This record gives sequence, structure tokens and C-alpha cells, in this order.
Amino acid sequence: STQSTGEMAEQMSPGADVEQEYKKVLFERIGECCMVQGAYHLATKKFTQAGNRIKAMRALLKSGDTEKIIFFAGVSRQKEIYVMAANYLQRLDWRKDPEIMKNIITFYTKGRQNPRV
Repeated sequence: STQSTGEMAEQMSPGADVEQEYKKVLFERIGECCMVQGAYHLATKKFTQAGNRIKAMRALLKSGDTEKIIFFAGVSRQKEIYVMAANYLQRLDWRKDPEIMKNIITFYTKGRQNPRV
């Protein structure tokens, strides 16, 4: 029987008894495998578990899930992630959606970059 990528990734994830530094490496590798398979949301989860929010955001950006990208940028509170999210949002039809425009300005402001609108 074939397992889903998600089930397999969870089974491969290290348990509580594994050394922290080794866990980070394992989560990163699992995340990279998920990226190759196009399982971007799962890759985001694994990169986040590894403590690598930049890679997690890159995976989310590939997913194109605007709602999750906005949420992740908001909770990550990292300048680079704010800018990555704002750059992504600018590629959308922001002129028709004031909420996207508001997020672009907010993220560029928090990322300390002037909006290129």
C-alpha cells in the first residue's frame, strides 16, 4: 500500500528522545524532500519545525496560498519574511483588493522597505 507524503513525513520525523541538533537536520531534509514532491504546505511545517522560517516561507510562496502566506508573515515577525510576503502580494491583482494592498504596505513597513507600488 502507498502512504501519503504527509504520513510518511510524520513517520520519518524524529521523536522527543532525539538530540536537538540532529532533529533540525532531519526536519530540514524531510522539508527538502517535500519540496521536491510539491508538498509545499508539509515542507513549510517541516522547515518551521527545523527552525528555518525563511525556507518555510519559500515553500509557502511556492504553494501560492495567499491566506497562509499573509498569516505566516504576521506570526513570523522577521523583516525578511515580511518583505518576501509583500513582494509576493505585489504580483497579485492588488488594485482590485484593498486588503491585499493594506497587507503590502504593512509588510513593507514592518520589513523597513518602501513599497514599490
